[in-house]
Formats: sequence, structure tokens, C-alpha cells
Amino acid sequence: MKHFLKKIFLLLPLIIHSPCYGDVSGYIEAIEITVPGREDNIQVPYFAASASYVSGGVTFTYPMGLFSSAPTVKIGIELSGIGFLASRVISAQITANSSTSTTVRVNLGTIITILEAGTGDVIVHLFAVET
Repeated sequence: MKHFLKKIFLLLPLIIHSPCYGDVSGYIEAIEITVPGREDNIQVPYFAASASYVSGGVTFTYPMGLFSSAPTVKIGIELSGIGFLASRVISAQITANSSTSTTVRVNLGTIITILEAGTGDVIVHLFAVET
């Protein structure tokens, strides 16, 4: 399973940086080799979505029953309402993660001051997979 997840996370930059116009969820079909000569078919649930940031954080809610435990989450941040500055500091933090939802908070600033991003300043992209 660990080797399979490494391959999934190699594909994540392609998925995260592609436009996502709504929530997408489903199952990744895979073959897991646990012992030489033995193959098991597995289904790994995943969820992908993008949302414009709102003050207080963005919460992504998963379809009921998709994950049996808190998923492994990868997030990407895209500047939206503000321009790029070489001296800009951008940080994103997962403030809550469970089998039903994940909340992300984004901070922006300069080397001197860092404050929470304003509504519409960034777009948060999320990809979650059960591990």
C-alpha cells in the first residue's frame, strides 16, 4: 500500500494544479502486492476540490461515508485577488482534519507582518486520499 501511495503522490501536482470546477470524489482502483505472487484488488477513496478563501478558513466537507478515518491531505494555494510579490510570505495550515471534513487556514504577508488572507485573496485546492 505504501508504494502505491507514493505513486499517487507523484501524480498530485498534476491534479492539484489543474482547474477544478466542483468537488470530485470516487475510488482509485489498484492492485496491491503484499507478498510476491499474491495480488489484491483494492479501492482507495479520494476527494478533490477547490474553493475561494473566506476569512476564518475554508472547510471542505466530504461525501458521507467516503473515508473511514481522517485522510491524508495535500493542499495547494493559488493567488487570486492579489498580485505576486517576491517578498510575499504565503503559508497554509490544516487546522482540522477528520473523516467528514478538512479545514484550511491561509496566512499572507511580508517578512515583517503575516496576517490571515482576506476573502477572495487566494483559491485553496485540496486533494485527500485514504491511507
